[in-house]
Amino acid sequence: MEERRKDARREPVIVDLEALVPEDHLLRKIDTYDLHKIYLELKDFERQKAEVDAKLQVLLQKTEESKDEIEKIGCRLYALYSENAKKLKDQRQSEEKTLAETDDLALQN
Repeated sequence: MEERRKDARREPVIVDLEALVPEDHLLRKIDTYDLHKIYLELKDFERQKAEVDAKLQVLLQKTEESKDEIEKIGCRLYALYSENAKKLKDQRQSEEKTLAETDDLALQN
């Protein structure tokens, strides 16, 4: 009878995982950390991020809805500023004219 060759892939192998991971390896250090605490911090961070995202969405939506109103307010402010600027310009010209007349009178006397 012909002798069958053994398939090494099918033979069970016993491996000690502790022996495969060196003592100073990061995997050994991970077990010492409190992963639950990190999970809670990340969970709190995600909650805060979700709140900010929701507030931002509402703000953007309100901004879009009130875009026309904001534009009207801007136009009114511009008109008010322009009107005040014109008044100030007229007042300054009037004051300069008065000063010039006063100087002329002073020179005549």
